[in-house]
Amino acid sequence: MVVLDLGGLVAHERASTVPYTTTPSEVLLYRRANLERICDDLLRFLRLPPPAFLDDTQAVHAMQVSTRAFNVGVAPGAPGSFYQDSVGRGHSGRLAVSYSGWKARHPAHTRSTRHHSSFSTPSTPFPEPTYFTYNITVGR
Repeated sequence: MVVLDLGGLVAHERASTVPYTTTPSEVLLYRRANLERICDDLLRFLRLPPPAFLDDTQAVHAMQVSTRAFNVGVAPGAPGSFYQDSVGRGHSGRLAVSYSGWKARHPAHTRSTRHHSSFSTPSTPFPEPTYFTYNITVGR
């Protein structure tokens, strides 16, 4: 089985008190306990999955997902304020994040996989997306 990441948004905890306001006007701080609810709300911005191709055939089944919060490591030289946010939250080098986006599954009998995905974060409201192309060879 091959799982494709078709792009999405990531919410991460922050040292600042700048809030996120959900569709029903719930005001949430970017704290670990709120990240999943923020990502659930962000799904409204991701109405359609980007195209994905498996062995040059377009994938047809994709589903929206929103994850529980999980920890990621951030180095002192990380771009943006990620490391400073980890220090400000009291756990240097580690931040809680949650993912919201599209995933698709495909049987692993494919010989290779190519797909495009884009990523953004809610702190930078939908800048020009970054596109990635992955070429994956599945061995037996």
